[in-house]
Amino acid sequence: MTTATFRQYLLASDWLPVLWHGAWTIGGVVCSVRLMDAEWTAIRDVSFLVWALPIVALSVLLASQLSLVSGWFVFGPVLYAQGLENGGPFRLGDHVQCIAGRFRGRTGTVYSTWQHETVRVDLGDAAKKSYGDIFAAYQLPRVPAGEPNETCQGGAEVPGSAA
Repeated sequence: MTTATFRQYLLASDWLPVLWHGAWTIGGVVCSVRLMDAEWTAIRDVSFLVWALPIVALSVLLASQLSLVSGWFVFGPVLYAQGLENGGPFRLGDHVQCIAGRFRGRTGTVYSTWQHETVRVDLGDAAKKSYGDIFAAYQLPRVPAGEPNETCQGGAEVPGSAA
């Protein structure tokens, strides 16, 4: 079976966008507090908190929005390039390995295309019914036909594989 690289696992996980969003949010709070230039004795004053807390809340909202917009331009091309490197765009019948989510390490066959260039992978009826079988190209490296498949049915062959 094809082994995914650390970079493939990292980009397929949700950790980078979460860290990106968190860093922008924390940065917004730090910048707003630094720009207020308040001393620690002023923080104990209620009148300071009345005008400072809304400013911090607005900075969190602004930073969150900026993280979404900037993340689109940063992660979009990176994830698209990773999808191409993984063998995408995928077509019906392609053999792929899931490297993200509950089915990490399982292989299957693409049986349907989905919204926004995502595909559905045959991982069993439970995944099909719960829509847990939808993946983007950066989450699915292509597996050469003829490699052994490990599916949800305990190692049975994926229908249509040439093993």
